[in-house]
Amino acid sequence: MDLLTGGLVAIALAATAVVGSGLDSNTAMLNEEFTREHRFYETRNFGRSPTEVAQALEMEVLSNSRRDRRVARLLDALTENQLRNQHRTWNTRAADASYSNLPLARDQVKLIDVAMDARDVDPHAGVPTPLPTPAT
Repeated sequence: MDLLTGGLVAIALAATAVVGSGLDSNTAMLNEEFTREHRFYETRNFGRSPTEVAQALEMEVLSNSRRDRRVARLLDALTENQLRNQHRTWNTRAADASYSNLPLARDQVKLIDVAMDARDVDPHAGVPTPLPTPAT
């Protein structure tokens, strides 16, 4: 029985080593791709990261900490399709004059636009254009 257990442990360790090395190479490829896209974005935005670009935006209702958390989520936690869906949803709300919280919708659109640009994600076709921000 001890021989069988030892054999199973050896097989499990070997499988872990094989899978682990494959994961390491995939992780390295993804990191390289992200770094290349990030450098390209910073070049287009005068050396500023997506977070720095978002921090420079004037928000109507979102606090600085809420803005920073939202940008981090848009950049890291959503798939491309989820980001497209967020873009369509918030642009539709911002373009609807009867929407109950237009300032929030306009803030969300600004942040989503930064994330889509940073991640090089194209929007769904036919997304409405938000209403202009009223002069204050």
